Amino acid sequence: MVSRTTQYVKAVDDVTFEIEKGDVFGLVGESGSGKTTTGKITAGLLKPTAGHVLIDGADIYSLGRKKLRALRRKFQFVFQDPLSSLNPKMTIGDAIAEPLRYLSDEPRSKRGDRVLDLLDKVGLSPAESFYSRYPHHLSGGQRQRVVIARAISIGPEYLIADEPVAMVDVSVRAQIMELLLRMQKELNLTLLLITHDLAVAKYMCNKIAVMYLGKILESDKTSDLFANPLHPYTQALLEAVPVPDPREKSDKTLPAGEIPSPLNPPKGCRFHPRCPFVFDRCSADEPALLEHTSTHRVACHLYTTEGKTAAIQYARGKRMSNSIPTPRLNKP
Repeated sequence: MVSRTTQYVKAVDDVTFEIEKGDVFGLVGESGSGKTTTGKITAGLLKPTAGHVLIDGADIYSLGRKKLRALRRKFQFVFQDPLSSLNPKMTIGDAIAEPLRYLSDEPRSKRGDRVLDLLDKVGLSPAESFYSRYPHHLSGGQRQRVVIARAISIGPEYLIADEPVAMVDVSVRAQIMELLLRMQKELNLTLLLITHDLAVAKYMCNKIAVMYLGKILESDKTSDLFANPLHPYTQALLEAVPVPDPREKSDKTLPAGEIPSPLNPPKGCRFHPRCPFVFDRCSADEPALLEHTSTHRVACHLYTTEGKTAAIQYARGKRMSNSIPTPRLNKP
């Protein structure tokens, strides 16, 4: 007889954040940190085992099927791979019109004109030449514009964009980012941007939360987070951003190893096996996400009295090498 012990993946664990209406909020982190799962939960695509998702004060997972269907008009999802999220047997025009069939009161006779307007809005012109094409006829950037057009077709209030520029050429990345920001302003959208690219997040978002192994480790306004990153993981992500100067020598010390498995996350702080500033408490107690300022929250024991003492000892070379940078503590 063969048996297995049931294991559970904690893809997202005790994550709490708020997105104010009209904000562009970024979730940043490595692959496997739980960003996409979090986005799907907020869109009603994955039901969490516990917790609440409130949109306009209503918990979407406590609503009945009929009420949830009516609410779905308010939020839409732009998936990472536009090719896999488009039906290869459906024309571009039909793909964009699909949400109008089920979630809109748009008369059937006007759907064609509505689709043409949407194609023009996202920069696919002349719209008539794209209407009858199929996804494989389009480039990656054009397909991304199509899925954006489909997502905004029913006039949502909340849009989740999952790595919207990861599958497009570098040459069109800026165009897609500008398109999303323009749509956000014109339609007064609340936008959740999921990305591993800090440069994209800095350009597009006014607030950022940094995720690691299912947890939010730090969050703040974008400008403040880049000016004063507190968590060692956030600092490491910023250190990893390449500098466009081949003459500049890199002396950056990046975290060793890879992100652990969510099947068996480390005890205490989930980043502690890779953290250069780890001390005894890090492997025993999980740090809470606490306020550092009115907008800045960080989950790190370095910002306790015990942690500050340990960091000073490390900086003096008692328990860490001189090659590891001093943690940035309590900058004003």
